[in-house]
Amino acid sequence: MKEINLLIKCLKSLIEDKEVPSVPPEEIANIEDFGEIYASLLEIRNVFIALGKGELTYPVKSKGYFPGAIKSWQASLRHLVWQTKAISSGDFSQRVAFLGEFSESFNSMTERLAMTIKELSNQNKEKEKREVELINAKEAAEAANISKSLFLANMSHEIRTPMNGIMGFLELLNMSNPSAEQKEYIREAKSASAVLLYVINDILDFSKIEAGKLTMVESRFKTRTAIEDAVSLHVHKAFEKNLELHSMINANVPEEVIGDAQRLRQVLNNLIGNAVKFTERGEISVTVDCIEEEDEIALLNFEIKDTGIGISQEDFQKLFHSFNQVDSSTTRKYGGAGLGLAISKELVALMGGDIEFESTLGEGSTFKFNVRLKIAKRAPDHSYVFKELAGVNILIVDDNPSNRKIAVSYLGGMGCKVFEAKDPGEAITTIISKVSTRDKIDIALIDYQMPGMSGFELATSLKAIPFAKDIKLILLTSAAQRGGAKEAEQLGFAGYLIKPIKRDDLLNCIAIVLGFKSEENTEPIVTKYVVQESLDNRKPKILLAEDNEINRKIVIAMLKTRDVTCDVVINGLEAYQAVKNKDYDIVLMDCQMPVMDGYKCTAKIREMEGSSKHTTIIAMTANVMEGDKEKCIQAGMDDYIGKPINFDDLFQIIESYIEKSRGGSEHFNFIANYIEGFIDRTGISRDDAEEIFIDYAKKLSYILQEVENYLANDDLENLEILAHKQKGTAGNLCITPIYDLVAELEEAVKKREKEECLRIYKEVQKLFH
Repeated sequence: MKEINLLIKCLKSLIEDKEVPSVPPEEIANIEDFGEIYASLLEIRNVFIALGKGELTYPVKSKGYFPGAIKSWQASLRHLVWQTKAISSGDFSQRVAFLGEFSESFNSMTERLAMTIKELSNQNKEKEKREVELINAKEAAEAANISKSLFLANMSHEIRTPMNGIMGFLELLNMSNPSAEQKEYIREAKSASAVLLYVINDILDFSKIEAGKLTMVESRFKTRTAIEDAVSLHVHKAFEKNLELHSMINANVPEEVIGDAQRLRQVLNNLIGNAVKFTERGEISVTVDCIEEEDEIALLNFEIKDTGIGISQEDFQKLFHSFNQVDSSTTRKYGGAGLGLAISKELVALMGGDIEFESTLGEGSTFKFNVRLKIAKRAPDHSYVFKELAGVNILIVDDNPSNRKIAVSYLGGMGCKVFEAKDPGEAITTIISKVSTRDKIDIALIDYQMPGMSGFELATSLKAIPFAKDIKLILLTSAAQRGGAKEAEQLGFAGYLIKPIKRDDLLNCIAIVLGFKSEENTEPIVTKYVVQESLDNRKPKILLAEDNEINRKIVIAMLKTRDVTCDVVINGLEAYQAVKNKDYDIVLMDCQMPVMDGYKCTAKIREMEGSSKHTTIIAMTANVMEGDKEKCIQAGMDDYIGKPINFDDLFQIIESYIEKSRGGSEHFNFIANYIEGFIDRTGISRDDAEEIFIDYAKKLSYILQEVENYLANDDLENLEILAHKQKGTAGNLCITPIYDLVAELEEAVKKREKEECLRIYKEVQKLFH
């Protein structure tokens, strides 16, 4: 019994996978055949343990049916592993035929896997094919886009060059005293040329929008000037159609902002141009307001309202779509590519705003848009600048209530007492009724064109009334004609302004007429704020670098209309030699010229001049694609104007730079008082001393502008560096007043006392006035 129990215990240990000896205990080892059976069982146990660990090659030494079956099973499993590896390597021809039902399932799985792999392979090949096609299509599209851009750039250049000739010669022809019939032909030709130019510009902008390359070029600019200039462009066309065009810019609009002035003007030009185009009678008003300020960002709101043909509600959805106008008859009657509003919408969006409109068919339309611009300089307190105007009694005589409202707003904000008269009869009545009161009229703003009696006729009547002859008269007219100021002067007007009225022009004109502000010229009538009869009292020295003969003739002829001449060269190398040998105020530089282009020429001029001199260079080119202006500025040019040249714009640019140089002469008039002290201290010759002081005077306006910019942007770190440097310069030149103030400025900057810095800066400015 003891042996039987031991045998059972030993077999149980084998089954339960416990630690068992390699041979049975001695007590049962002698049982017949048990040792052999025990060894076989132990071997089979170890085989199964090895199989559990994934070992398929464990040796089976025992003989008999059961060990043989185990050997066969090991071989089948090894073959199955080999087939699985073959399948994983992509050989789906493998089949299992020795495991019964498992074989069928395994083979079925292999077939399905083969089919799936084949499908995936086909899909992958199709995907790779599509990827290759997409890559090829992308490369083809990029190549086509590059080709389109090059084509547009070349075509723009090729079209603009002859267009410059056409429009330039039309302008010259118009100045040659043509007959009335010839003037009409010229007007129609100019109008057609302008339409063609607008279409070219719109197509170029639309191509940039399509390519996603329409970007904003931010710079600091005067808000009021940009808006008023945009409005002024349409004055002549409005006058031709007998329309009133006026603008109202509220006092809360920042004086200077940072943004893309050119694109802002483009939107305004488009909307105002449409208003003029689609209005046959009545008026067009442009109103600008600042409706929100947050984190030094101003939200400016623009409203362009007209009394034109209006738009029906069913046509509302057609607006702002490319190549679309409200109907085909409008396209035929008014022309245009139908891109203006679509482009304007994109530009407004890029400036952080949106655009909307209201319209009633037959009554007119109102387009509103807003843009977000960074504030660079807030609106100054004009009531302080023009404090002398407080209490001045002013009569505005105009049959248009909008014009009267604008004048009342501008003048009332300065503390003036403003009275209104809608016609000459009411004006005379008002003047008579106020003559013996504290409201006696000091100045009368008189519209030129009124029903019943013109402004000239009213002036003649007033001069005939003894108690009214001392009233200062200012004429407001919708069109500026050469010699118009002379006729107004002969009729007793002391001032002459063009509508739409610009606030600063109006305030300055009144201040000058009343003697509160000095005027540089000695003319009896104030005409500084109208079309100038000549470019400048002193003729600027201008160099024209242009290889195209037609363009040269036009520019030379147009300069002659302002009594200005120029030197001429036909390539960049000649321009460089000319600037090297002679001082010029302005260089008008074409960009594409033989021998040496305008970019390389400008770079060589800047390298030659260094920091001791700076000749103003204005790019004058038919290249108007994206980046062309930036390329000119990066090359060292100061400004840019595209062809066909708008000569009013060109003269305005030239005048602005000449005005800067005149500012230098004002500075020189002050610092010239210290030349003697500088000569006594240094022993330098007078000629050399004057040359040094002239250079310093020219740089002073830029230095003062830098100071203003640093203060506006709270950049006190750079202001401290600049103040220290200029203190040394003023000290070396023995200019004591500047030295003392700049030394104070440096100390105030070190203490980060911005208000004190502003006070000192104003004191520096007062030195030159």
